[in-house]
Amino acid sequence: MYLARVLRVFIACVWLGAGAVRADDLGWQDVALFAGGAATALAAHEAGHALANLSMGNVPHLGSVEFLGVIPWFSLEPNIACAADSCSRRDGTPFGPGRPGLLLILLAGFDVQHATDEVLLTRDPALREQHAPFRTGLLAFNTLTSVAYAAANWAGVEPYSGDLAGAVRDTRASRAWVSGMLFGIAGLDIARWAVPDARWLAWASRAAKVVFLGLPLTV
Repeated sequence: MYLARVLRVFIACVWLGAGAVRADDLGWQDVALFAGGAATALAAHEAGHALANLSMGNVPHLGSVEFLGVIPWFSLEPNIACAADSCSRRDGTPFGPGRPGLLLILLAGFDVQHATDEVLLTRDPALREQHAPFRTGLLAFNTLTSVAYAAANWAGVEPYSGDLAGAVRDTRASRAWVSGMLFGIAGLDIARWAVPDARWLAWASRAAKVVFLGLPLTV
């Protein structure tokens, strides 16, 4: 019962902000919908990687990773290696899109997150004030995952096959730009959720997402 109450308190805080709603007002249906939103966001992130791979004629492989060295997880690995100005697939065949294509693959999951959050916050800027556990689960997963990725990359604890680690290592992308923009976009969208009337936040977030989408053109 104690763990159940802790979970409800956590979701209440993430959902409407500390003090905005009482944990006792949340039922298990709300908890399930919130978790379902987060799970859907995870599936969409991975689907973004898969679609980016397949659109460029590359078949990704499912790999296992350990986050922080102890948390088992999985990843869709492109298995593309780059040397000098050329890149090749796992079977040794050339990967025509090169480093820009590889960077697009590695960042595709975040691009899907950004697009999802933009739809959510544009259609309902006052999401924070709504009883919308599924949509809030989507937004929470997307923004908090971006924050966690950026923080892990900065701290040097991101898995070797992590999206940002691979982007910096294999495509010569700027760590400051990739991780900094990812963190900043998440912060802007959290701020939009918290202060829906601040229109400048929405436009700053949209502009940053467009720049992030164009990062593969810089490598």
